[in-house]
Amino acid sequence: MCRQGKKDSFRVLFITPQHSFRLFKSLQRGLSELRRCSRVFMNRQVLKLELRSAQNWSDRVLRIPGSNLSDEGLGFIELHVVDLIQRLLNGLLKTGISQHLPIRQSRQGRKNGEKKSFQDAERRHHVTTFDSIRRGPYICCTASCLTRLFRKKFGMIHYEHFVLDNGLRVYVHEDESTPIAAVNILYNVGSRDEDPNRTGFAHLFEHLMFGGSRHIPSYDEPLQKVGGENNAFTSPDITNYYITLPSANLETAFWLESDRMLSLSFDPQVLDVQQKVVIEEFKQRYLNQPYGDVWLKMRPLAYQQHPYRWATIGKDISHIENATLDDVKSFFFKYYLPNNAVLVVAGNVTVEQVKQLCQKWFAPIPAGDPYVRQLPNEPVQTEARKLETSANVPLNALYKAYHMPGRFDPDFQATDLLSDMLGRSKSSRLYQQLLRQNPLFNNISAYITSSADPGLLVIQGTLNEGVTLEEADAAVEAVVQDLIDNPVADEELAKVKNQAEATLAFSEVELLNRAMNLAFAANAGDPELVNQEADKIQAVTPADVQRMAQQVLRKDNCSTLYYRAA
Repeated sequence: MCRQGKKDSFRVLFITPQHSFRLFKSLQRGLSELRRCSRVFMNRQVLKLELRSAQNWSDRVLRIPGSNLSDEGLGFIELHVVDLIQRLLNGLLKTGISQHLPIRQSRQGRKNGEKKSFQDAERRHHVTTFDSIRRGPYICCTASCLTRLFRKKFGMIHYEHFVLDNGLRVYVHEDESTPIAAVNILYNVGSRDEDPNRTGFAHLFEHLMFGGSRHIPSYDEPLQKVGGENNAFTSPDITNYYITLPSANLETAFWLESDRMLSLSFDPQVLDVQQKVVIEEFKQRYLNQPYGDVWLKMRPLAYQQHPYRWATIGKDISHIENATLDDVKSFFFKYYLPNNAVLVVAGNVTVEQVKQLCQKWFAPIPAGDPYVRQLPNEPVQTEARKLETSANVPLNALYKAYHMPGRFDPDFQATDLLSDMLGRSKSSRLYQQLLRQNPLFNNISAYITSSADPGLLVIQGTLNEGVTLEEADAAVEAVVQDLIDNPVADEELAKVKNQAEATLAFSEVELLNRAMNLAFAANAGDPELVNQEADKIQAVTPADVQRMAQQVLRKDNCSTLYYRAA
């Protein structure tokens, strides 16, 4: 399974229970995900750190199934592995701060006779190619074991909570492992809250928030001076703004965020510039890009009443073109209020420090009228819907959308795992049957929209030349029907659970992700949701998956788009 390695040292490899199948590809994908979470961009390279062991691991492989891990086994692994995990991740996060790796002192390696210590590797951030990882020896464990190791070593996402007099909800997550702080402010407004005749405003406002405030004409410049970076995104449900910066400069983030919450600059020139930016984005991403208008067509096909029927960019470019300064002001004073926001501060901070800064910068901002969301419920779909369109695209494409439970529904996790079985990876049913065994598609996938209100499970793919859309659609329906009719094997469910848990575990490595996840959960009304996801995934049974397949994957619950190449 692996070549003999250096005595008295070992490396760690995380794999699925089917460890004998595509072993090294699984490792490569896992390391790619770890690099992505740490913002370290390297081509087929990983940070290699070795830990000295009192025992000889030269040619032994110890596999520990996550589902049968005893306390004794966990203690053993904790002794020999968890510290290595922590040092490895800390090393990656350190290099990720500056978004580049330090240059090695010598590309010729160590001098003859020089011993490479763990500390030396960490100090130099020694880089090695992927191929050298094959040398072993290894300790192997499942994604479930990995998640439990992280939880045991680092604990749940702990937090403290308080509310300002103006209604701003504040959560503090202390983590002293790195001198970094993340400040995440979530506004409870998304594209679903827009007027049907003024769509795209939530996204437009995301752009306007970087146009300066009354006391800070340039938002980015002071943040860059203190070593910080920022960004934002808009979804159908929320608008989220975040900053990462050295924790010593935490007050800069409070100053910036509070000033634009209190006194955004309603400069007509800024509005004009950002309108042009968003209009150009609309054209480039949705009108001029191949298949770019798919969701401009799919959303109104799948949704008849709910405001999910338009995309966050808006349903018509004229809504952005015709936006006035009065429209913008009205939107701001309705939604951008302290009592309509959640602030999460995470990292090398203290609760008392955050309380003092909140009192100084956010407490003076007056509360506004509480926003009460009243959205129309989407009627239950009772018949199949179909739309055909054509455009100058290279290949025919098929899109199928099924209504599914919302993000906080008890059946959400089962439906999520159902979509993973269908089309998350190359081992999924759609990929294996319709791309490998019977190559009708050149790519195919399945995913969910993960929206707060009932969302969509989507199957999409582009067809190989010579394959008709009708033939491809029938083949997809056959794969779907098999999931409806036949019980799910325990092994297949275990595989997608491992994938989901590994994604969850790696996402929680990065401080900013923890801050975001805590903000999302708090905005949903229960911050403890952030610590329950892994347990909910593990609780899903094969019967749950089949039940949701029968409930969601019905033909009369499906909206289908045939996208023909003109």
